Amino acid sequence: MPLLESMGILSQIDRNALARYCDSFIWWLKLREFIKKRGEFYTSKDRNGKPLLRSFPQVDQCLKLSAQLTRLEQEFGLTPSARSRISLPAHVESESDARNRFFMKSSG
Repeated sequence: MPLLESMGILSQIDRNALARYCDSFIWWLKLREFIKKRGEFYTSKDRNGKPLLRSFPQVDQCLKLSAQLTRLEQEFGLTPSARSRISLPAHVESESDARNRFFMKSSG
């Protein structure tokens, strides 16, 4: 949050959207952990007893959350292409200016 605020992208009014992003991100991480432990698929049987390979519902939920997170990341300028479309206020120091200032050698 401090970095987004310093870039002039985040303000107090964005609090709810950012909270939704954080909640979604936590749920997405939990779903990924489920999938890592159990895999994407499980077997069951059809009415005739033939084995079927099915995907866990968590896989679909994870994919939906991933798409939702991508949309929110674009809203907050958290992807390279989204940042290229953001117009920053004039008082905000660009990342390259900050990097140059940080690595600038002192004279003397």
